[in-house]
Amino acid sequence: MPGTRQKPQVTLGMPSRTRHHPDAITARGKSRKGDRNTMIEPWVDVRADIDAINRGEAVVDRERATAWVHGRLWGFHTDTGTAYPISGRGFISLTQAQHSALRMIAGYTRLNEDAERELRMRPSLTDEDREIVRYVWRLRRQPGD
Repeated sequence: MPGTRQKPQVTLGMPSRTRHHPDAITARGKSRKGDRNTMIEPWVDVRADIDAINRGEAVVDRERATAWVHGRLWGFHTDTGTAYPISGRGFISLTQAQHSALRMIAGYTRLNEDAERELRMRPSLTDEDREIVRYVWRLRRQPGD
């Protein structure tokens, strides 16, 4: 990881809850064609990562606007300081097709037989893609949790 242990040029803020957390996936969610989106697994202590980065404990590449801390690579917007997940432990990178499949399941409200049938019928998904979609769906908090 290029860069040095230093503070970023801006104070980082938390990533978008509506874009990077499995609980936020809805049937009406949007993704732009070709976009990838990285989900954050619920066990990741996002606040601890952001605080460590802001204290200068991360390896920061100011040119690329990235920071490596706790086994995870974060990006950040230099104008707003908003952090976003890129890769590493507890991050799951989704393709547009995978994200679209998650939105389809959200339309059923749960991974039931109808959702499974539609998931199997999507030609843009491989078997591995389907497993990733099921895994991310199961990360969501269930009613009553």
